[in-house]
Amino acid sequence: MLRDTAQDSDRYLRFAVVSAMGASKAQVFIPDLKAALKDNAPEVSFAAAVGLWKMNDRSGESILYAVLAGDRKVKQGAVGSGLHQADQDLHSPSKLAEIGAEQGAYALLGPVGFGVDAFRMMHKGNNGNSPRVLTATLLADDKSEATMQQFVDALDDRDSFVRTAAARQLGEYRGKQVTDALQGAFDDPKPVVRLMAAASYIRASQPVATREKPRHRTAAATKNSSHER
Repeated sequence: MLRDTAQDSDRYLRFAVVSAMGASKAQVFIPDLKAALKDNAPEVSFAAAVGLWKMNDRSGESILYAVLAGDRKVKQGAVGSGLHQADQDLHSPSKLAEIGAEQGAYALLGPVGFGVDAFRMMHKGNNGNSPRVLTATLLADDKSEATMQQFVDALDDRDSFVRTAAARQLGEYRGKQVTDALQGAFDDPKPVVRLMAAASYIRASQPVATREKPRHRTAAATKNSSHER
């Protein structure tokens, strides 16, 4: 029934079905979600990309990058060749607002596991911010260089909610480019962005924690310990 409805001419029915498939996290729906990435309705393709990402499938990564960028230009190398046919809609603030209003009914319901802070950030701003903040939350799972660059670029976004989300995620990365970018955000006009950048700067400046290997005792040390006992 879900697969039949995914072919319906009504874009809102297709959106509801694709969102349900993604929320189920059932591997059997991965081929259907991949097909939905090519849907000519941007809210459907976005829902498919979100669903696939939750199932650790990166097929819709370029769509998520486009949504995070909003009306900023995405660097060609980051999204690969041949963006989605609805790419212009994915960059349109008015279309993002429409997607946000629709996606809001599904994104945080069911077995999706988003944090309370992400929920609050999504709903404090207008609906146009919602899919972009949601996307930043999703992309945090990917520690690739390309995604890190998207967060660095997002520190210059016009929307403070997106800048805050990007600053938070950058705390999971290391390197001079990251700390320099976060330091630049210390002058952001919004206090919440400055504070998040400062907190992430502290995390990004720390070395990656490594587990200390247990020391192997020598035979002599073991013998001496036995004598002491």
